[in-house]
Amino acid sequence: MIEFIPLQSYALVVNTLVMVVVALLALLVMRHPHAVVEQPGVRNKVPKALGETVVIALCVLVGLRPISYAFGDMGNYYKRFVEYAAGAMPDGRDALFEGIMWLFAQVNAPALFFLFCALVYVIPLRIASQRLLANYWPLGFLFLIAHISFYGFAVNGIRNGMAMSLFTLAITYRGWRSWALMAAAIGLHGSLILPIVAWAAASFGFRAKWAITFWIVCLLVSLAVPGVATMLASSLPVDDRLEQYAAIAGQYDDQFSATGFRWDFVLYGALPIAVGAFFIFHKRRFDAFYLKVFSTYVITNAVWLLLITLPFSNRFAYLSWGIMGLVIAYPLIKWKVFKQQQFVFAVLLVGLAGFSFVSQL
Repeated sequence: MIEFIPLQSYALVVNTLVMVVVALLALLVMRHPHAVVEQPGVRNKVPKALGETVVIALCVLVGLRPISYAFGDMGNYYKRFVEYAAGAMPDGRDALFEGIMWLFAQVNAPALFFLFCALVYVIPLRIASQRLLANYWPLGFLFLIAHISFYGFAVNGIRNGMAMSLFTLAITYRGWRSWALMAAAIGLHGSLILPIVAWAAASFGFRAKWAITFWIVCLLVSLAVPGVATMLASSLPVDDRLEQYAAIAGQYDDQFSATGFRWDFVLYGALPIAVGAFFIFHKRRFDAFYLKVFSTYVITNAVWLLLITLPFSNRFAYLSWGIMGLVIAYPLIKWKVFKQQQFVFAVLLVGLAGFSFVSQL
């Protein structure tokens, strides 16, 4: 395990690493226009090296961190791990996650278990990026890890993070592989029902303009009906702790996700919608995959708007924010629409990562 990094500085180290790589990549792409818009045969050796470096570094830093309550729920996971090692049987709603933990507990290898969780969190994003963007995968990967919740769900909301990464990989496949990965994602955390239902709706004809309309309606309802989050907490089958969060509303006013209606985070979540709408409706640049991933993001983010006032609503924001980078990066890499597109790409990437970095200081 990594013992030389002080626990209180761990988040800063990881987030600084991401920010430095983002800055380096931004400088690189601004100097080379072909480094952004996809061109067959262009290898992009330096971006690839940066991408591989950050993938390995994240796996090491996240996977080999000390076991401590300093990382939030990691301490609770370890407590349950000890119970399984002592003979308890798997329980809980998330059967696959609990089963995996139980298996590692049988050989009493908690460090190996958390390393496994980190690999499941990071590697699917790496594979998904390459499946979608080929040699341009580092650009997409950095967008996927640049959002504000990436670190938190690497070390704290571990189940959610693993599940969302599997979902991101799942949508790059078709047929049984896609649905098998989605089933595994639900097994890791039941909240993934929401983006999977949204993906299914988008796959069967739910249009992008309907998704945007749904988002606007949810925003208006959340503003007009202050108690809507509490009402939904008892009916949505996306997390077994929703009702608990509703019951403790108001007790965590110093937490990021429990400070009422956060316009800054609403606007943050609206950025991918603005980018997607620009490409789809204004420039008419899209394909079947992008229409589905855009609608999935918008629908899932809209549901979060209804829950935004609950404590720890970041657990539900992550169900959309996890693919935020994909919604932004994919069209910028696939289609040329700006004369200096590399600058647009760099500004959006640095802006997204910079907002995340500053917000976590």
